[in-house]
Amino acid sequence: MDRANLALAEYLAKTDDKSKVHLVGHRISESLWQFPNIKFHKVPKPLQSNWLGEPLLNLYGKSVARRLQQPCVIVNGGNCRTNLTSINWVHYVHGSWDPSAPDKFKSSFLSHSKQRISHQSALRHERIALSQSHLMIANSHLTKRQIVNIYQIDPSRIKVVYYGTDSEEFSPVTPEERELARSDLNLDQNRPVIVFVGALSDSRKGFDILYDAWERVGRKSGWDGELIVVGSGKLVSYYESLQRSGSGPKGIRFLGFRNDVRKILAGSDLLVSPTRYEAYGLNVHESLCRNIPVLVSPSAGVAERFPKSQADDPFQMTLDGHNLAEKLIHWRNHQSKYAEKATQAGEILRKYSWDTQMESLMT
Repeated sequence: MDRANLALAEYLAKTDDKSKVHLVGHRISESLWQFPNIKFHKVPKPLQSNWLGEPLLNLYGKSVARRLQQPCVIVNGGNCRTNLTSINWVHYVHGSWDPSAPDKFKSSFLSHSKQRISHQSALRHERIALSQSHLMIANSHLTKRQIVNIYQIDPSRIKVVYYGTDSEEFSPVTPEERELARSDLNLDQNRPVIVFVGALSDSRKGFDILYDAWERVGRKSGWDGELIVVGSGKLVSYYESLQRSGSGPKGIRFLGFRNDVRKILAGSDLLVSPTRYEAYGLNVHESLCRNIPVLVSPSAGVAERFPKSQADDPFQMTLDGHNLAEKLIHWRNHQSKYAEKATQAGEILRKYSWDTQMESLMT
């Protein structure tokens, strides 16, 4: 969502350079300082905590909206709750996923209680903000259905605008680029590389499903894939300890948080996203723009943009380790077919630039 908000800010600033664009947030990209008509209202973030920063974001946003003369006020979800809102751009529906639900990795009572309180607060704020919005922009039809079904919003008040693409940054990977990326990442040039991108401690991202599948395929004779995991979280050390002790499956490298995902994609052959809930899925989108095949849960919003799935379509996957293991093996045995479909999908996605999508959002 940060990338999407940046695209909108840039579009507004360069489309009408005589109008002020007021941005309220904890931080902005350095690229926005080049626009003289942008005014940034920095909101404190105590202890770098989203939970503590959210009330301040709401107060600052309402204050700026009140001070301006008849502004077009755009907010994200429940971040700012005011009846002055013109457009609510919904990147995520809190009512569709409860992060405090117990899972196989039991959190402490204090942590679980904090998650429960935070989630209930997010639900309440989301309901208020959506009821105050004249128009809602959903990033997928999945998101639109969830807004309608959970909050009983009139569908005519919701418009779907998909995310766009930076076609230069996420262009098809060249053979030279792939070789260089693999060399930099110390990857075998001839070994198939699978990548996962997401927070390991967020059960919504489904890394535990992939880990289960990797254990299964590792027991198959001839499996030669390498899994690289990009993402941080409290469970990274847990999985790393399994690898060090020898009790975990072989062929996994944990890279932690990275800001060079573009290069990592260039060195990869497949991205796997077994998410339990994803309003859209920009990492899947960007992988396909690079012509890198994907395996993604069909419930993710981005899956709407794929061709209709067949039984053996590379983009279809159910949420269990057994099914994902079978899909990984199928991909390994039919890599050229998957690559062809990824190329077709990438050609479609790259046609829709961020500016094109932001123009659609604002009209």
